[in-house]
Amino acid sequence: MISEADSLPDFRRLNAQATITRTPCGPAHTMVWRRWGSGPPLVLLHGGSGGWSHWIRNIDALSRTRELWVADLPGCGESDLPTGVYDADSLFEHVADGMAMMRAGHPVDLVGFSFGSLVSGLIAAHRPEVVQRMALVAPPALGLKAPPLELLSLGRETAPDAQAQAVRHNLKRLMLHGEDAIDDMAVALHAANFRGDRLRMRRLARSQIMLSLKTRWRCPVYAIWGREDVLARHELHRLRDVLSPCDLRELAIIDDAGHWVQYEQPAAFNRTLASMIG
Repeated sequence: MISEADSLPDFRRLNAQATITRTPCGPAHTMVWRRWGSGPPLVLLHGGSGGWSHWIRNIDALSRTRELWVADLPGCGESDLPTGVYDADSLFEHVADGMAMMRAGHPVDLVGFSFGSLVSGLIAAHRPEVVQRMALVAPPALGLKAPPLELLSLGRETAPDAQAQAVRHNLKRLMLHGEDAIDDMAVALHAANFRGDRLRMRRLARSQIMLSLKTRWRCPVYAIWGREDVLARHELHRLRDVLSPCDLRELAIIDDAGHWVQYEQPAAFNRTLASMIG
């Protein structure tokens, strides 16, 4: 299906360069992974109502030294939505099975963004044998206080002009900090990813489940936030405490970035992640 993202040169280029792999996702469905680069494997999991393109500004840099495995989570992008999958707790096993299959059971480094951090946390708690190290990017469900977001509806029947305005509004309220970051590519990607999202009953991201999951993590943990992330900026002083007592090796705050930190400040993010997990 043609989407807004297909008109973007970087989207088309990276999509054409990717090697596509499909892993089972329930008895009659598959999950789609894109692979770039070579080196030690690195798995990237996108955020809510997202897809592999949440990492569009990071793939070139990270794939110079790592073999990237970038998912479309079940029910998002090109991956199927299996029966009975509604939220992170009912999809993480499919992701963990895919990771184990691709790497013949060997553990890998895992990076999750936002909702993908929640999926990563569940995998690390329930399937520790597949995770070597874990980096959490703007993780939810840690009990942090955030103001009301006042997001606008992105109904599929909304007129194109009204939907574009709503996308820009939502990007500003939740995802990005600087006005210049809300560019045509961000708008096109956000709209396309929303249209591809069939996972509509997410509730765990608004819970505090990560506070219990973290006590079960056995791998080294790293964390990255944007300083202006609306979901965390009022409690930056608590971030290290809320992740205690896991094996937190490093926590980084990236300036001039909102929630979608790896898009808004890609150079700083790429350097930070590379310094954390090599």
